[in-house]
Amino acid sequence: MKKPVFGSGWKMFLTDKEAMNYAQRLKENIPGEQDAELFVLPSFTAVERVTAILAGTDINVGVQNMCWEEKGAFTGEVSVLSLKEMAVKYVEIGHSERRTLFGETDRTVNLKIGKAMEHGLVPIFCMGEELQEKEKNLAKELLSIEIKNALHGIPYADAKKIIYAYEPVWAIGMEDSAQPDYAQEILGFIRQLLAQIYGRSEGTEFTVVYGGSVSLKNVEKLISQPDIDGVFVGRASLSIESYMEMLDIIKDSWSKKVKKQRGDDEN
Repeated sequence: MKKPVFGSGWKMFLTDKEAMNYAQRLKENIPGEQDAELFVLPSFTAVERVTAILAGTDINVGVQNMCWEEKGAFTGEVSVLSLKEMAVKYVEIGHSERRTLFGETDRTVNLKIGKAMEHGLVPIFCMGEELQEKEKNLAKELLSIEIKNALHGIPYADAKKIIYAYEPVWAIGMEDSAQPDYAQEILGFIRQLLAQIYGRSEGTEFTVVYGGSVSLKNVEKLISQPDIDGVFVGRASLSIESYMEMLDIIKDSWSKKVKKQRGDDEN
């Protein structure tokens, strides 16, 4: 049985001291085993210390980027070998900010996913359309291209371990996220596309999540959608109080959804 995914991306909002303080408060407030798949993505400079603080909890640590090569003349990049030494579990790949600000392409995304899988890391593969593409009804076409390019040469055994994060660019950092019904439509499409690519019937084994201005106001409706397996949250998760309240909502909404689905199956 799947657990709901709750990822917290810290971007460059927390200094190392702030990150360690935040991690310590998470450790103190997250009791025992959790009925959710939890991860946080600190800045690189804080990763090792945050990982040490959260060791023994149900909160895993990931990073916001990595190089597609293990070693070499790649000034400023970070090797997957270093990440393994720090006991990192997740790696975010292909975020729209990496694409627009730092030149990420479908090709580098594909290479990074392959390298991450080779070394046992879980890729959080980000994708999403710009506002003008949404307005022209090109979102599904764009996502289809991004997904097929990113998964080129990736076998099914690896593809089903990836977290597929739909993050519409027009919703990131805005006051409003995508409407739950629109998010459901797109994530349902992504699941169906993955099933088609790998010759599966329903694609229920794939994990698809929503990111883009997730907040306390909308997380319940988002999690309640049938094809949304979790959320990837930015600034709204940087308050411990908000994080804890959001986690409770996610677990409660997920439990209700599972019970409802079981009831539908029985009928």
